Amino acid sequence: PGLDTPNEVFVHGMLTVNGEKMSKSKGTFINARTYLKYAEPTYLRYYYATKLTSGIDDFDLSFEDFVSRVNSDLVGKITNLASRGAQMLNKKIDGQIGALSGEGRALVEKCQLASEKVAQLYEQREYSKAIIEIRNLADLANRYFDEKEPW
Repeated sequence: PGLDTPNEVFVHGMLTVNGEKMSKSKGTFINARTYLKYAEPTYLRYYYATKLTSGIDDFDLSFEDFVSRVNSDLVGKITNLASRGAQMLNKKIDGQIGALSGEGRALVEKCQLASEKVAQLYEQREYSKAIIEIRNLADLANRYFDEKEPW
């Protein structure tokens, strides 16, 4: 089934930059065009999702934290996992998935159950909690790859 049509307006609190209100004179103002010259919009969407809750809470755009989360989470965990999995699937097993071990099945089941929880958290606008679940799954899957060394 598709998603329900929204019947509420979702708002968040104020956005600060490195702990300060946005201000042109203080240099804490961010222009979208300038941002796009240096980084992908997906990175900023991800970072904001790590901060957003269902409440009307203020959140801070810390450039140090932004770079750390993008490098650690998106590149180091999620993208790395997808890359390793795709390479192994194409090069080592000719695009075919064989029978899973007990551990492998348990991990797949855990991911399937967690996907329901992630969907619920998104529906509840608990984006930061959904991101935590996704990062935890990426950690489990990366650990599984590291332990099994299927390459």
